[in-house]
Amino acid sequence: MVSLAKRTVNSAFWQVFSGSFQTVVRLGASIFLARALEPRDFGLFGMAWLFKEFIFYLSNLGIGSAIIAKKNIDQVDLSTCFWSMAVFRLFMFFLTFSLSPVVALFFKEPALVPIVKAISFTFLFSIFSCVSNSLLVKELRFKTLSIVRLSGVVIESFLAVIFSVFLSIGYWSLVYALLISSLFVEISIFYLASWRPSFLFDFSRFKYFLKYGLNALGFSFSNYLQENFDYILVGRLLGASNLGFYEFAYRIPHLVFLRISRPISAVIFPALAKCQSDTDMLRGFLKSVQYLSLLVVPILSALAVSAPHLVPLLWGEKWNVIVYPLQILCISSAVKSIFSSSYSLFYCKNRPDIPFRFSLFQVIISLVFIVIGAKISGLVGVSWAMVFSSFLLFLLVIYSSYFLGFSLFSLFSSMLPSVFLGLFFSVSYVFLYFICSLFSLPLIFSFLFSLISSFVILFLLFWFGFSSLRLEILSLVR
Repeated sequence: MVSLAKRTVNSAFWQVFSGSFQTVVRLGASIFLARALEPRDFGLFGMAWLFKEFIFYLSNLGIGSAIIAKKNIDQVDLSTCFWSMAVFRLFMFFLTFSLSPVVALFFKEPALVPIVKAISFTFLFSIFSCVSNSLLVKELRFKTLSIVRLSGVVIESFLAVIFSVFLSIGYWSLVYALLISSLFVEISIFYLASWRPSFLFDFSRFKYFLKYGLNALGFSFSNYLQENFDYILVGRLLGASNLGFYEFAYRIPHLVFLRISRPISAVIFPALAKCQSDTDMLRGFLKSVQYLSLLVVPILSALAVSAPHLVPLLWGEKWNVIVYPLQILCISSAVKSIFSSSYSLFYCKNRPDIPFRFSLFQVIISLVFIVIGAKISGLVGVSWAMVFSSFLLFLLVIYSSYFLGFSLFSLFSSMLPSVFLGLFFSVSYVFLYFICSLFSLPLIFSFLFSLISSFVILFLLFWFGFSSLRLEILSLVR
C-alpha cells in the first residue's frame, strides 16, 4: 500500500505539474490571442471543436477504461481493442467530414463548414494512441504522458500566436495549430508506449470489452453533454461572439478542473483499482478529496476575488464583460473539481452504470436550467445554471457514502482546512488591494502586490497552522 501510495503521489505530481505548466502556457498565449483575434473567432473555433468532441466520445467505445481495469491483459486483448477502435474512428472521420454542413446549419454559421472538415482529421491522428494512451495510464506512467502533452500544448500555443499575430489569418490560426500539435502528441504517445498491434482479433474478447465499455461510454458521453451543453446552447441561442466571451469566462475556472482536478482523478482511478480492500480504497478516496480541495479552493478563491483586475490586465478592456460570469463559474468549478473523483469509487466496484445514470440525470436537469438562464439573463444566467448543475454532485456523494459505508462528516471535515484557507486568502487580497488603492498605485502593481502577498501569507498560515497535514503531505512526496 505504501509503495502504491508513493507511485500514486508521484504520478499525481507529474499530472499537476504538467497541468499547471500547460495552464501558464495557454494563459500566456491568450494574452496575445485575445488582442489579435475577435470573440467571434474563438466562438467559431469552439463550435467546431464541440462537434468534434461530440463525435470523439461516440468513437471511443469506452474501451480505454476497460483496458485499465482488466487484470492480466495480453496481446490478443490489446490488438482486438486497437483494431476495433481504429475502424470505428475511421468511420467517425468520414461522418464528421460529411456532417459539417449540418453543424453550420445548427449554429447558423456557414463559416463552420471548412473548419469542421479540417478538425475532423484529428480522428485519423488519434488512431495511433487509442490503445497506447490507456496502457501508459494503466502502468501509472503519467510522467511520460505529462511531458508529451505539455510539449503539444507548447507547440500549439506557439504556432497559434505566430499564425494570428504575423499571418493575420483569424480563426485558422487556432485550427492549424491544433492539427499540427495533435499529430505530434498522438505519434509520440504511440512511440513511447513501446507497444505495437498484431494482426490478431478475438470476437469473444471484443464483446467483453464492448460490454464493459458501453457503460463507461454512456457515462463519458453524458459527462460530455454535462460539460458542454452550456457551450452548445450559448452558441445556438446567443451566437458565436457570445460563445467567445463565455469561453474566456469559463476558461480559467475550467483550467483548474481540467489541469489539476481531472489529472489527479485520472491517477486516482487506477490507484484505487489496485487497492486490496475497501478500507484502503475509502481511505485513499478521502485523502484524495482533502488534497484536491487544498489545491483547488485557494486557487479558485484567488481567481474569483481578483477577476475585476485580472481580466483587463490579461486580455484587455473589451473582455471586461466576462468578469461577473467568471466569478460565478469559480463556484461551479470548485464543487466539480473536488467531488468528481467520487466516480472512481463506483468504477472500482465494477458499477460504471451508477455514474452513467447519475450523469444522465444531471444532464437533463442542467439542460433545463441552462436554457432558462440563457433566455432570462444571457451569460450570467448560464453561469448560475452551471453552479446549480455542479451542486447536484452532492447527491452522488450522499449515495456513495450509503453504497460504500463511509461518513459524510469525515468527508466534509477533511475539507475544512481548504475552506478556511480560501476565505482567508479572499479577505487578505481585498484588504491589501484596498490599501494600495488609497495610494493610487498602478493597477498592475496593486494586483501583483496583493496577489503575491496574499499567497505568501496563505503559505505561512498553512505551514505553521496546519503542521500535521503539512508533514503528512511531505511524507508522501519524499
